[in-house]
Amino acid sequence: MREMFSGSASSTKSIIRRQLLIALDDLHGKMCTAVGVAVASITQYDWPEDWPDLLPLLLNLIGDQSNVNGVRGALRCLALIFGDLNDKFVPKLIPALFTCLYTIVSSFNLWSSQ
Repeated sequence: MREMFSGSASSTKSIIRRQLLIALDDLHGKMCTAVGVAVASITQYDWPEDWPDLLPLLLNLIGDQSNVNGVRGALRCLALIFGDLNDKFVPKLIPALFTCLYTIVSSFNLWSSQ
């Protein structure tokens, strides 16, 4: 199996992580959920040490109110990730998420028609 990956394992993992996050803005909710499950599974092993940019990338998706599918996909992904986190990480994430979530909640006109 190792011969299948000619490059380094970390560069292969990086490519897979990047592609998964790109797929979070899929139009189909089931696809976003499947991708979110994959990201949450990887997060258990690689975050935060080996995937430090995960949270900023998800926050960027959530913050881009013009990409409704991206916002939904990132929120689904975060819900799955939060389900697997212990109380050591959650207090660190809440301050970073609060602003993005407040923007969504206060943008009733944008989200009420969805």
